[in-house]
Amino acid sequence: MLRDAAGNTGNSYITYSLIKSTLGDLSGISHIPNIYEYDFKNADRDAEKVKGECTHVFLILQDQIRIEESYNLRLPYEGIISLLKKCGKPVVVAGLGANSFSGFDPNFHKMLNPQLIRFLKELSDLCPNIGIRGEFTSEVLKKLGIRNTQIIGCPSFFETGPNRVVKKPDFKNIKPVLTSPLDRAKKTAELAAAKCEFGEFTEIPAFTEINHGDWEGRLSTEVAEEWPELLRRWHTAPETVKMPGEGGESLEDIARRAVPAVEAAAKKYKGDVLLASHDAVIKVLLCYWLDAPLSSFFRFQVPNCSITIVEMKEGRAPRMSLMGDAAHLGGNFESPEQKGL
Repeated sequence: MLRDAAGNTGNSYITYSLIKSTLGDLSGISHIPNIYEYDFKNADRDAEKVKGECTHVFLILQDQIRIEESYNLRLPYEGIISLLKKCGKPVVVAGLGANSFSGFDPNFHKMLNPQLIRFLKELSDLCPNIGIRGEFTSEVLKKLGIRNTQIIGCPSFFETGPNRVVKKPDFKNIKPVLTSPLDRAKKTAELAAAKCEFGEFTEIPAFTEINHGDWEGRLSTEVAEEWPELLRRWHTAPETVKMPGEGGESLEDIARRAVPAVEAAAKKYKGDVLLASHDAVIKVLLCYWLDAPLSSFFRFQVPNCSITIVEMKEGRAPRMSLMGDAAHLGGNFESPEQKGL
């Protein structure tokens, strides 16, 4: 059933939403349902049909900008570009995104397949603008020399109409403010709480950042020189690492202290609660809330001073309504390269 969508129902919904938003319905639309299985021997015939019947060509992509393609499939780059050129019509691209999976990497663009890069550059030459998903995609393409992009998000967002808007919750009625005892978290909590009508302000040691042991205060270059194998495992299998030296913690140690604390807070307080903590603690909690293994730790990107919202109701699984949002800070999503761990 999913064959026509290349195994991805999201692609079908993106296509449906884009066509519905621009044309009103799907009737009479000629399309290639699965480009991975398209017989390019028919390219000349189909290009002639496009020339005679169509004004534009829609090319719906997914998070194609990745180091390894999804589903072990390879997009037929050369065939697609050749077909688009033969059609001789304006090309409208939507849905293109970049996905690094392991969090922000300023050198992500350098690890991409050269054939993918060539495809993106040739596609850029065929389009006035390429509709892309977000800031990270924009930054990656800029580093590849591609600047004719427009951030449109996912076309499915507009399926219910072009005037749809998202309103963030009003945080003015937050009462309890819970924070790690560390100064940087407390300062963040104080600044955030200044915008709210809060009552209780409580420091909770369980939300303290991971204890890095002998790595504490050192740059990653210094750690790499003394503990190269342990640092490699930290970046590839973080759930297996306990920080070396006295007091050093593992992700499991964080889970044992942070999860009970956040569960206790959910039971104690009704309504909105502000929690100010740290990168490692938040990522461990995200693994817990999303029922993901701790090996997923580096799949989350949580910028400094970003906002994550989780709804916790008794008898129901936690629900994420926002994660790592830093739009209130201005600028784009890319953050400066960190020299720490």
